[in-house]
Amino acid sequence: MTRFDYLLVLLGIIAGLALTEILSDVAKLCRAAEHVVFYWVPFIWAAVFFLLIVQWWWTLWSWRGDAHETLGRSYPAFLLSMVFPVFLYSACVLLFPDASGDSSIDMRDHFYREHSWLFGCCAIGMAALTLENSLSLGTSMFHPENLVRFIAIIVLAICAVTSNELFHAAAAILCGLLLVLFIVLFSKPMQPLENFEDKGQPPNKRNG
Repeated sequence: MTRFDYLLVLLGIIAGLALTEILSDVAKLCRAAEHVVFYWVPFIWAAVFFLLIVQWWWTLWSWRGDAHETLGRSYPAFLLSMVFPVFLYSACVLLFPDASGDSSIDMRDHFYREHSWLFGCCAIGMAALTLENSLSLGTSMFHPENLVRFIAIIVLAICAVTSNELFHAAAAILCGLLLVLFIVLFSKPMQPLENFEDKGQPPNKRNG
């Protein structure tokens, strides 16, 4: 096991917990449908979070050939790498109400009660990811990838401070479209492992 593989395990556990939280909460809400007043905006965000986690995990592979300069460079650098998945997991926990009981559940009420914590976590995580790409990988703050992230950070920060339902609806759709655009423009295919081990070629810079 390489240093990269060892460090990646913990990041993978957090990503898996976040995906599990989304899927299990959706299933619980479906089972308790007769007690639930549904609201569509959280489901858009659930899809965004799901895609974002998968996108982030996909691009971690591009770090493999540069492990000593990224994940394995120092303890603070690894802690910085953990900020994004930890805060995104927290957002996934806050997104849906607890549907384990028999009491009535209003998804709209829960969403706007928790929106400050929810989108605060998202904004902090996205800001940390942007900083990580700049410090660890040398990506310019003005690179198109980071410019897309800056737009997302601004939208998420506004979502954290406003309860305007029209804005939240538009923000969910906008962030979903931004994520799809990001995946289309910046996602790269996984390089074969031998490209890193045999040729010693550095991988593409991380996206996500």
